[in-house]
Amino acid sequence: MFILSINTMLVVYVIFMAVILLLVLFIVIGKAIERKKVQKSAMAKEEQSQEGISGAGKAAIAMALHLYYGVHDNESDVITLKNIQSRYSPWSSKIYGIQ
Repeated sequence: MFILSINTMLVVYVIFMAVILLLVLFIVIGKAIERKKVQKSAMAKEEQSQEGISGAGKAAIAMALHLYYGVHDNESDVITLKNIQSRYSPWSSKIYGIQ
């Protein structure tokens, strides 16, 4: 028969209780986070109902205004590429590195 000493049994008991304590702690924290999410979503719905216009409605109004006014900038379709030579900077030079 396998007999554990008192010290070994105490260590096993402490570890077991620590695991149970962590499990309870994670469950409580998870419920608190879930409660905050529910409150935030309820507040968002309340604000949306106070505004009277949903996000989809705002997008539809913006698209209608864009199509009605037809505002768009005219571009010249010219691309200019310039070769710019940068000055020497010793910040990335390897000769000043620590040896």
